[in-house]
Amino acid sequence: LERAVTEGLKSPSEQKRQVGGRAKTLKPHTVATDFKSQLESLVTKMKQAGPHFVRCIKPNPEKVPGHVDRQLVVEQLRSGGVIEALQVQRAGFPCRSPVKTCWKDFL
Repeated sequence: LERAVTEGLKSPSEQKRQVGGRAKTLKPHTVATDFKSQLESLVTKMKQAGPHFVRCIKPNPEKVPGHVDRQLVVEQLRSGGVIEALQVQRAGFPCRSPVKTCWKDFL
């Protein structure tokens, strides 16, 4: 019991886990590990959705997390043609078709 209590008090960098019969030190939680996991999550979502392209939008010029400058975002969407593409899509026109589908439809 005493051993279990003292192991619970160790810092994450001092904790160990059993891997293949030997103890392995756990890596500390860093900004880089957060970034890597977020990037992996994004890539997984993109593979599931199958997007044709990706647009990067800056939410604010100060790069402050949690703050969105609505006017700046709309300006970026307009200049990138996203707003117009959405209007065309809402009007009932297809947004994009794979090349093979286009050739089958028009030949």
